[in-house]
Amino acid sequence: MQQLTIQPPVSLEELARYIEKKNKQSKHHIGYCGEKASEILDSLENDFSDLGVMKSFLVVLRGEEIVGALGFDVDLEDQSAEAWGPFVNEEEDGGEVAGELMRRLLASIDIPLERIYFFINERNKQARKFLADIEAEEKGGHLILKIKRDRFIGVDTNEVQPFSASFKESFSQLHQSAFPDAYYHADDILGFLGDPHKDLLIIKDGNQLIKGYSYIEANPEHGEGDLEFIAVSPLYRKQGIGTRLVKASVQKLFHHDAIADITLCVSKENDQAIHLYQAAGFDLIHGVVSFEWRVTKDR
Repeated sequence: MQQLTIQPPVSLEELARYIEKKNKQSKHHIGYCGEKASEILDSLENDFSDLGVMKSFLVVLRGEEIVGALGFDVDLEDQSAEAWGPFVNEEEDGGEVAGELMRRLLASIDIPLERIYFFINERNKQARKFLADIEAEEKGGHLILKIKRDRFIGVDTNEVQPFSASFKESFSQLHQSAFPDAYYHADDILGFLGDPHKDLLIIKDGNQLIKGYSYIEANPEHGEGDLEFIAVSPLYRKQGIGTRLVKASVQKLFHHDAIADITLCVSKENDQAIHLYQAAGFDLIHGVVSFEWRVTKDR
């Protein structure tokens, strides 16, 4: 039997195809990575890790075939990383291979990481066992929902309008209140708005206050769109504002002819939001569980 070799990826195209194959199966699915090889490759080439992909990813080879992979999307400022993986073929010893990938990847990164985050499909028993073995802390369950173009009925969106600068303070306060630990802070979102594929939509009250907002990202190159954040001020709840924002966001994204479906992620405990999205035509695709591993404590 051929021996296993662990090394940085020789071909990012081959790695992207491997991740696509694995991520289309619930039993191997990792929430951070995407499910289309073209999208995965684009992320690897352009967005992956402050250290660059070749210093942040390892693959396991049996001969020339990839049979496992693990990458850390490193945030140097936060001294943290989001884990792409571990992916390990069924015929390999998943726990042993994943553990060796983790050890070698940590050893190869010459900056101290404090935390590594994992986003694992609830059916991915192999990865969940590995995380239990290293004593990663489970942080909560989430649902990934998707709506396809043919499931959406157009709506009147006159009340919903693009963000303007006079609402900066109101938006920032609402975003911080609704998502205090979000991966994008209010200033991050505002900084994105020069990108024609990123939109912040609001329903206003007067000239400075907003009743609610949604932040969306279109990815027409890969035929996808994401509803990243939606929030309604406590003062204006139970008025149908969330429903109108969801439908307006979906309609805005579907203005891109190339977009065939739209995804979002919501806490498994947020029954109200889940009902809202499903009423708008979203279907449940995956259940995922987030984990945090404290590197300095366990290393």
